[in-house]
Amino acid sequence: MQIAARIRQVRLEHSLTIEDLAAKAGLPQNLLASFESGREVPSLETFDRLAVAVDVPVRSLFYGDKDSMLTPWLTPRLTLQELIEESCPSAPNSEDPQSNSQAE
Repeated sequence: MQIAARIRQVRLEHSLTIEDLAAKAGLPQNLLASFESGREVPSLETFDRLAVAVDVPVRSLFYGDKDSMLTPWLTPRLTLQELIEESCPSAPNSEDPQSNSQAE
């Protein structure tokens, strides 16, 4: 779901008109309408103001499902040691004293 549609969905879930949400968030009505239509993208500060206005976590403006992954397209980051081991499987493990003594 696009951000614009999600902002509108959250507003409707809270039974607010554009006028109501704009007033609660301290935003001009035409700006909120621009966000919902996708003509403009809110700043991070504006996302925060919208979330506070409807008393929801900011992440709920991006994801409708509480259990959805925040960044599903990213894989967990590897440590430097894991990267070394992945690129050079025979490299000694610097955290393992036995492998260091064997390498000497």
